[in-house]
Amino acid sequence: MNTFQRSAVSLSGPVVMKVTRRRCIDHASNNMGALESIVPSGSRFDLKVMITTGILRWLMDYQRDEIRILLEGRGIHISTGEISALSVEFLLRFYCIHRRHIPEMEVDGCVLHLDGTGESGDEIVFTAREGRTGMCIDSTTMQSENPVPIGKFLESLRMYTKDPAAVVRDMSKSIRGAVSEVFPETTQLVCHYHFVKDLGKDVFPSYSGIRSAMVSTKALARISKNRPPDRGSGIRYAEGLWSSIASEYILHPRTVPSRFPFLLPYVQVLERCLDVDVMCGRIISWNASHLIAVPSTLDLHAAIGKIIHNSAVMERYAVLSRSWMWFESVRKSLGVSRDLSSSESSKEAADIAEISSDIENVLRIIEEEGEFAGGELKRISRIFGKSVDDHRDELLSPVYGKDGNMIDVVRHNGVEEIGHRWSRMHVRRRTGRSATTSEMTMYGALTAVLSNVNNAAYIDKVLKDMDFLREFSSITDPEMEEARRLIRPNPRRPIIRKDKYRKGRLESLVSILEKSYDPQAWEINQWVESIKI
Repeated sequence: MNTFQRSAVSLSGPVVMKVTRRRCIDHASNNMGALESIVPSGSRFDLKVMITTGILRWLMDYQRDEIRILLEGRGIHISTGEISALSVEFLLRFYCIHRRHIPEMEVDGCVLHLDGTGESGDEIVFTAREGRTGMCIDSTTMQSENPVPIGKFLESLRMYTKDPAAVVRDMSKSIRGAVSEVFPETTQLVCHYHFVKDLGKDVFPSYSGIRSAMVSTKALARISKNRPPDRGSGIRYAEGLWSSIASEYILHPRTVPSRFPFLLPYVQVLERCLDVDVMCGRIISWNASHLIAVPSTLDLHAAIGKIIHNSAVMERYAVLSRSWMWFESVRKSLGVSRDLSSSESSKEAADIAEISSDIENVLRIIEEEGEFAGGELKRISRIFGKSVDDHRDELLSPVYGKDGNMIDVVRHNGVEEIGHRWSRMHVRRRTGRSATTSEMTMYGALTAVLSNVNNAAYIDKVLKDMDFLREFSSITDPEMEEARRLIRPNPRRPIIRKDKYRKGRLESLVSILEKSYDPQAWEINQWVESIKI
């Protein structure tokens, strides 16, 4: 016979059951099937505890100890290990339920945004999101972005959904090939952001040259050594302080993370040098009229002069400054922000007729200016026109629904980037910065689907009338096994997190081995222990 020991407490209304199952070895019970649906296999807690734990962990960003303390305050004694297991169980069952309800997410004129995001090594999270509603249709993990796994993923989508009206993707040939194979009649569009990013790599060939030319003058190193003076008063102190602030102003673009080609830090440094040079000249003129010479101002002016009077620097700047103006005009005409996930990135569907007209005008101006300038600028100007022509259909083609009406489409993958950042934000709140990458690698595909709980269309179509307990209890073992394949059990992590320690640890073992033909065991063990940083 079966016996149950139950302790029931109220968690915000519903009764949550802690269940210990014991089965008599001499008797089988037909009621075990009902019990299995209430208590997940291998667990001491029922579905209500699991759902509560999952919501606290994944949606409210509680840490495991916080959940344990909260549940113990309600009379439920649970370990952090059990909390981890239950929260993963919640994530898996939510994914299984989601898969069942994919057909309900169907929208007229579906626009599928496909994107892969790498988190660790070659492993990527590949996601399909509906662009007009922002709903994540499905997500998976794969070792690398190549046509075979992408094709399998798209084939699985096709079992649940109709062919999309359009697919928005990056410049990847792998995605293009897989989409052509699975959805041959679907219009493919290139994400405008990724197109502009790729374009920048072609039109700024002299950027590395200007960076090298500026560094070779050694003036930037000289400027970086400028320190504020000790406390004082008068014009000499004021100008010393001014020179230090000017140095910070000049060098600041080098301190921010690189966002090439949407920002060109060394071009910004040069332009700031030109600004400060004018101000320095005015200060030095004032000083001269008052028979004053301030070394800090003169030194800064001299260092800047070594940069702005260097012919190699200024020749490259002449080309880059014009190329940058052209690049910016193309970026703006295609409706692309400098950061795909920023608030500047429009979430509204684009008027493709207006974009087409704008880009043609911009390309005409670029071509005319390039012809007039000649030389390197003429060559670069032609890159803009050729790049747009090579991808014209993917950039500017209208999209039509089955009814023949034109569909306005968001022409960048910002909708997917926003979903990815939602997952990372919640992981970081829950685990801290150091564990974000490993958790995203393990659970990225599952949390991408879970991000739908923040989507109004998904709530209306799927969650609004869902009976969670009934749905969660009906998940089958094959469904769970399929979902578990999305968890990456061994995300790649560095043995030593900080690179500055690696060479020293490598050399230390070599030294131990060379010191003695038969090194002592304690020396080897000591070296092994030193790796735990």
